[in-house]
Amino acid sequence: MKPKSYRWLFLLVPFISGFAYGQTTCDSLYVRTLGSYPSGQSYSVKCFQNDGHDYALGIFGEGVRIINIDSVAKPKVVSALSLYNCGRITDITIQGTFAYLMGGYAGLWIVDVSDPYNPVKKGYCPLSSSSNLVAVNSQYAFAGVFYDETTGGLHIVDISDPDNPFLVTTYDSRFVGGVATKDSLVFVTFDGKLHVLNVVNPMDIKTLYIDSINTISSSGKGLLINANYLYSNTNIYDIADPANPVHYSTSDFSSGAGCYNFVIQDSALYGACGGILDLAINKIVDPVTITNLGSMDTPGWGNYLDAISEKLCMASSLSPDFNGISIYDISTPYTPQIASYITDLKSYGNSKLIARSDTVFLCGRGIEIYDAVDPNKIKLIAAFYDINRSFEDVIWDQNYIYAVDGLSGLCAYDYSSKDSLRLTDSLYLSEYYLSITASGNTVFVGADNNLKVVDISNPDSLISLGQTVFTDYVWDIEVKNDLAYIANGQQGLYIYNVANKDSLYEVGHCLTPGSACGVIINGNYAYIADYDSGLAIVDIGDAANPQVIGSLDTPGLARYVAFDTSLIYLMDDSTGIRVIDASVPVNPQEVGYYSLRYYEPGMGESYNYMKSICSGAGHIYANTLYGLQIYEYYGPNGVLANDSEFESNYCFKLIGSYPNPAVNFLSISYEITTPGTYELSIYNVLGQKISLIDKGNKVPGQYTLKWNCKDANGHKVAPGVYFYQLRDKGNNRVTKKTVVIK
Repeated sequence: MKPKSYRWLFLLVPFISGFAYGQTTCDSLYVRTLGSYPSGQSYSVKCFQNDGHDYALGIFGEGVRIINIDSVAKPKVVSALSLYNCGRITDITIQGTFAYLMGGYAGLWIVDVSDPYNPVKKGYCPLSSSSNLVAVNSQYAFAGVFYDETTGGLHIVDISDPDNPFLVTTYDSRFVGGVATKDSLVFVTFDGKLHVLNVVNPMDIKTLYIDSINTISSSGKGLLINANYLYSNTNIYDIADPANPVHYSTSDFSSGAGCYNFVIQDSALYGACGGILDLAINKIVDPVTITNLGSMDTPGWGNYLDAISEKLCMASSLSPDFNGISIYDISTPYTPQIASYITDLKSYGNSKLIARSDTVFLCGRGIEIYDAVDPNKIKLIAAFYDINRSFEDVIWDQNYIYAVDGLSGLCAYDYSSKDSLRLTDSLYLSEYYLSITASGNTVFVGADNNLKVVDISNPDSLISLGQTVFTDYVWDIEVKNDLAYIANGQQGLYIYNVANKDSLYEVGHCLTPGSACGVIINGNYAYIADYDSGLAIVDIGDAANPQVIGSLDTPGLARYVAFDTSLIYLMDDSTGIRVIDASVPVNPQEVGYYSLRYYEPGMGESYNYMKSICSGAGHIYANTLYGLQIYEYYGPNGVLANDSEFESNYCFKLIGSYPNPAVNFLSISYEITTPGTYELSIYNVLGQKISLIDKGNKVPGQYTLKWNCKDANGHKVAPGVYFYQLRDKGNNRVTKKTVVIK
């Protein structure tokens, strides 16, 4: 049973999970991802111009958002792109119409940003070690290892064909602390010492210069080339003659903090310091004379920045208060003024979401509203951010949105325009909120161990009608036909009559096996997310005498519950989404799941964190560490997995099979581009592996293997649909379907 102090676990887990560096392919059964809108830690940002407009391309978790910043006060996210299974993206550079994105533990992605409203994934090059820095010239990308000092070096990737980048070579094996390019020259720090390399021929790199005396700080990207000068924290080099750079020592223009990267705009040099005073401000007297004017605090921990047209954008990450992009007006260069920001909503709290008529509302450090008519192409249509608020729950009632946060309490927003929010009123109720639901002109709020009742008949003037006090926390509320069903932690399920809003009274009560955290009603049954006991099903046909009639334990901790037709979806914390068939309430059965996993260096495999889920129109909506995800349960007769969308990112591909349908044999062809261990297997429609065709080390090339249409025991398989799947050692996989006939 969950002690009351466990409520803080839900707040701490996101911070713990937020330090994950790379996500592996998901483990799932009959559940697939349809679409994703990226959110999460923001490690880098890059500005660019297109058709006379200014944009910022910012990292958000496992993807990017492109932001129109023509107006620093009113930036607008115009598009987003998720890059599955990349872990965190750590660096961006833009050249021409292409963005080059470095996934710390996955590789290099190339994205066409010629149309900022429709970015397109182009090529992908897997890299074997933790590359976190990237610089490019016209033909090559140079990826430096930053975090892992034992597997250092400079990866050189041919990017002349953006659709097919490939690793040319790896140079050196030492720790890389910074990298920058100028034409065919690469300026890189190995173990804190500047090296100048001529890379006209990457297979025959010439070292032009090594500074064996001066040490360059190894924080972040840390190198900036401007005209014929190279800048880094306390060092300036005149590189007009790259074989004989002239070194100038200077006072620390990072305000003593050490900067991750720099940007020059007009006569000012700005540095992102990633500490308490994140933004260093410097005046450029002349190219080798820099005067530090001090630093200013910024939201979160500013790690990377870029500037364009008197606008500065800073990416912040790893902060409990703010993760995202903050935008500054630098028209007065030495006194930047913060103008706006776009934040990761999940920096704190429950960050719940709801879905209504293909519109998804997600709350946290503000509210984001998505168009999910096409779940494969989710669009952000409106957003309101406030880093001083932490909305715990949100509901939508026609033209109004109601949300609760600890600062202002219950807030009412006019959403009649459908592209903006206007605060109409707020009502302070408590310091801590857990849940909110509406029935007619009344809102019921779970605040600590209280059920608050609020009249919303006039959204411009919210009126408190009273409260009912419970023993445990009011984790969730569902109202149906003047009855409120309250998930009350260790006290189980309470049923209250709420017909008279001024005088609520108890109708029935029952304990559940675990600790009731979430509740949803369908017909005569209440489905309870019962924390450490999984799912509990309560017969509420007689509201005065509710009874637990069925239950199903789950691997994790069931926090939220959603319902769609006869299926129950549980948000099971570390084990993701569990899909349960409750058509026989006394005997619920798990029929599918979707578990997000990631790899954290030094800790091995761990799990993504889901903040909340809901369902509708046959879809499962989840607010995860990496953003809004939409899933679909397709059952044992559906396609095993929608892996083909990732195939272009992998170092292998399934070419196909012959004949199809098959009778006595099936020839399966595939191609390997990177040496490694691979496995080819056959699965039935239940997702069970019935035959291992081949497993072992492979060198690059094409392979064709035969399956004799028999299972692992040598028995001829029954006619029907089967799946052949190729996977690598990292559990990346591609699946295709075939049919066996008599």
